[in-house]
Amino acid sequence: ISKKGTLSTAMGLRALATCWVSLFAVRFPICACHQPGASHCYGAWAAYDSAYVESTKSSPEYDEDVTELYEHLKVVQPKLYTHVKGKQCPFGRALPFDVTLPIADAALNGIVEPCNLLKLIAIFYGYTPLIPIAATLVRFIMNRGTRQLFILTWLILLLLLNEKVVKKAIMQPRPGSMLQVTGVHGYLEGSCINTCGMPSSHSAISLGWFLLSFLDACERHREFGFRNHTRSWEHVSPPRQTIAVRVFQEPRKIFNFLALLLSVPFVEREVLTHDEFIASMLSYFVLLVPVPFMRVVLRDHSTTQASVGGIVGLLTAGMWWRIVRILQNEYRHKEGHKFGGWLVHDLTLPASAVLPTTQVELSVQA
Repeated sequence: ISKKGTLSTAMGLRALATCWVSLFAVRFPICACHQPGASHCYGAWAAYDSAYVESTKSSPEYDEDVTELYEHLKVVQPKLYTHVKGKQCPFGRALPFDVTLPIADAALNGIVEPCNLLKLIAIFYGYTPLIPIAATLVRFIMNRGTRQLFILTWLILLLLLNEKVVKKAIMQPRPGSMLQVTGVHGYLEGSCINTCGMPSSHSAISLGWFLLSFLDACERHREFGFRNHTRSWEHVSPPRQTIAVRVFQEPRKIFNFLALLLSVPFVEREVLTHDEFIASMLSYFVLLVPVPFMRVVLRDHSTTQASVGGIVGLLTAGMWWRIVRILQNEYRHKEGHKFGGWLVHDLTLPASAVLPTTQVELSVQA
């Protein structure tokens, strides 16, 4: 990419980050979800569940807080007290992959925030990161290539770092663990996931995967259009067409672009045309970029947890990309070679990134 293109890309990413943070601030100006000194991440409804208590080594201080909360609910909210005492999440129920289904029991109407269309969309976005992951796994099984291996390796390392190290070190519960978060109508809402929430793995995966996909697509992008395969700097006069012909062709163009939108991210291409590049990035943007915001909508994470998770994902993805580029230069003579008789090195280095022999020698001498 040229220096001008790199500058425009950086400015675009900066504007995207600014809009993203501003959207969080407008939608969720206050989120009192962190309990100072919290040493447990499960909800108050699971405090007397022997499995959770034994696995997390419940502390006397936490038990005292829960007992005080129970006594308060017993007097102020008898229905909520009965529900929580029965070890049931008052906000709904937990779904696989740490997603909350925010449909509360009918007995808690007027106490817990009701489900709405935005929350249903947020449930969908709780699973959208699985779409590119599943597609990459299928391609890796079929092709056994290093192109798929490099992003799957990043994903595994990110999950190990996030789930086994960072979350256990910070130990910050998810919103509503002590029934302290209220929604837009003044009713209670929160997460039914009984694990730590800082930082958000969904946000880290979605934004990190988007960045890696963007950088990979930039390498494979070529400056020629999909329609006529003409380089952008070569001027070609378009054929003269009547308005009727253009109107007739417009639905076909839209259909072709929609076909690209649905197929490009999941079909391996060595070179991307201009239209394919746009379709690929638009698909990944729609699937992945809204995930952090939707995690906050669903109250499975606080604004801080989702923001930190996104930053972790972007930083690890950027560092991983540099490591992979170094390995690409080191093993570019092995392109097309099979390692161990089954792993094909198909993560080819673009010609624009290969240094001439004289430059390599000069850099080594320096």
